[in-house]
Amino acid sequence: MIQRIWRENDQAYGSRKVWKQLGREGLREARCRVRRLMRDLGDRHFVAMRPNQRWVADFTERLADAGIEPSVGSRGDSYDNALAESVIGLFKAEVIRRKGPWRTLEAVEFATLTWVDWFNHRRLLEPIGYVPPAEYEARSYEQAAVA
Repeated sequence: MIQRIWRENDQAYGSRKVWKQLGREGLREARCRVRRLMRDLGDRHFVAMRPNQRWVADFTERLADAGIEPSVGSRGDSYDNALAESVIGLFKAEVIRRKGPWRTLEAVEFATLTWVDWFNHRRLLEPIGYVPPAEYEARSYEQAAVA
């Protein structure tokens, strides 16, 4: 089951997310056991109160092309785009570097679409309670409609 969850999530989950997914599937195991088994197998804050409260993007290279100075403090401390950089780093680590070399632009585009779909609909995110973002957003709208 651990290997299945790990493989289904593109080998990107560490023991905590595998353990959380096991729980979502109704399988109760100790987290330390999952961590130990994954190790034996060779296994790895920004807060928003509601959907669409925080948006991130990284278009620093386009700003420079247009002659616009980005709004960052000083070199090396662009805290305003740290979340975007974090997600981009995940994408590069989990897709670009791990699955390359890439032969065509279309292959990269398809891999990007696949990863974004997985990230939004299946990836468990710790800051929102180990649920996928789309599930969290839907739940938030349901709760707002009831309130």
